[in-house]
Amino acid sequence: MTVRSVQSQPAATFAPPAAGVAKPQLSTDAPTIDDFIGWLIGAELHSIVSHEQVARVGVDPDGVHQVRAASRRLRCHLRHYNAFIDPDWYQVTMVELRWLATTLGAVRDLEVMRDVLSACAASLLANDVQHLEPLFAIATSERNTAREALRAGFDSERYTELLASLASAAKKPPLIVDGSSPAVPYARETAQRSRNALDKAINRLGPTPTDAALHFVRLRAKRARFASEAAIPLFGTPARKHAKAMANLQAVLGTQHDAVVAHHWVRDRALHEAPAVSFSAGMVAGILRQASQQAAREFPEVWRKASRPKLRAWM
Repeated sequence: MTVRSVQSQPAATFAPPAAGVAKPQLSTDAPTIDDFIGWLIGAELHSIVSHEQVARVGVDPDGVHQVRAASRRLRCHLRHYNAFIDPDWYQVTMVELRWLATTLGAVRDLEVMRDVLSACAASLLANDVQHLEPLFAIATSERNTAREALRAGFDSERYTELLASLASAAKKPPLIVDGSSPAVPYARETAQRSRNALDKAINRLGPTPTDAALHFVRLRAKRARFASEAAIPLFGTPARKHAKAMANLQAVLGTQHDAVVAHHWVRDRALHEAPAVSFSAGMVAGILRQASQQAAREFPEVWRKASRPKLRAWM
């Protein structure tokens, strides 16, 4: 690994990308580390920019979800390949991407909360549902506040500079090593390392895993999924199948985690409400607890399918 110096440019000197920026393509003809990291940054930047307007408007919740997911994927990719990247640029970019994901997450979590409340309400009697109106009102108010913060974030110089920095890095990745080495062995090693970390986390679960332990496994499954998805242009179908298995694992644990988070949200918001509201909220909390336990029971079978040796034979 040959080290080279990197001259960092001030973010203000970068030209921000246009909203219609083309999605980058990675050549499968012996791509280098430089090619690969530039493509990873460019692909996620494209996703952020492409979905930003939908996220701003707020009519379709998928806009916020897509921008948030892209920012999270990019953080994961940069974490996987940070040994190649200028540490100053890496640290600043990770902080800014975390800020963006957190701002988006405040909106996304409350959108999920409203969906969860609606689903639970469908299981209650009409008289009990009406007592949930204060909770729906709280969720709507909190979401509106979070949306205002998100729009301010999108309009900020901080966001513009982040996009500009990513656009520059996509064209010329800020590497501290010679980027001419083939990307394939590093992508394979990254996928293998991520999968090993997931295996280790699952082996530590024990017979009655806690919600926190399952959430940790979910995060490891997400990282393994992102590493495999990044490798699809290099390894094709085998990487795609492994990514799909990781997505299935992430989905069931995501359902479990969403139910746990919603359970705590309902309980906390209902503490100071009228008795009738607290009673209905208690029923919702019970439904959510059952949902989290059901997802936890489904997890072992999903993991059994995802842990088949042939799925990771390409690593």
